[in-house]
Amino acid sequence: MTQIKETVLTVKEAAEYLRIHPITLYRLLEKNKVSGVFKIGNQWRFKKEVIETWKISTRQRKHENIQRKRKKVEKLMQEVVRCLEKFYGLCDETTGFFIEDRYSSDFSIIDSREEIGTVLEEVRNFVKEIKGEIK
Repeated sequence: MTQIKETVLTVKEAAEYLRIHPITLYRLLEKNKVSGVFKIGNQWRFKKEVIETWKISTRQRKHENIQRKRKKVEKLMQEVVRCLEKFYGLCDETTGFFIEDRYSSDFSIIDSREEIGTVLEEVRNFVKEIKGEIK
């Protein structure tokens, strides 16, 4: 008869293995976020193999969430580029873009075309940087 020996961890050992504080692990237990858990008396025990699988899947979910957020930021920044390009196109060649001041009857220049062009280029570079991190 072959005997299979599983590695069983205490709360402290599991927390060290996961690189989290034991209190954080207890909070995860309260929320039923950890599998492979059982009790001996009133003390929690963890199967190391199950904890390892849970750790890997948690890391993968975090990575997927980061990727999703990066894609969202990229999409938003591309929209900013489109808006800035429209704004840049509306600017007068020499002076800039005029808007009506809500608090007086005056018109004022908010930016020169050159300054808007600089901002537009910075945003384009940021979008390129994001794309580079995603790929």
